[in-house]
Amino acid sequence: MIYLMFKDEIIGDISINSMENFWVYGTYKLYENAKKFEELFKALVNEDEIFDETKFDKEFIDHDNWFINNNGKILGITIPAIYFDDKLISFRFR
Repeated sequence: MIYLMFKDEIIGDISINSMENFWVYGTYKLYENAKKFEELFKALVNEDEIFDETKFDKEFIDHDNWFINNNGKILGITIPAIYFDDKLISFRFR
C-alpha cells in the first residue's frame, strides 16, 4: 500500500499507474482528515486563476512537508496535484 502523507499524517492512499522520469501519475482516495487541504488542491490545478500562495498556511505550501509512504519507505514529493473530477494525482519526487 502507498500512502499520501502531510508531515507524519496519512491523508490518503495512492495507486501508481505510471512514472516518467521523476513524475508519478496515478489515482487516489483521500481520507476525511484531508479535507483541510481541499482548497489548496483545487487552487493548484485551477488553470483559470493565478495561484495565490498567501491564501494558504505556509506549512501547506512547503514541499518539505509532503511525502509518500511506500510499504514503509518514506519518500519526499512535491505538493501533489489532485484532480477531484477524475480522481487523478500527479507529483514529482524531491
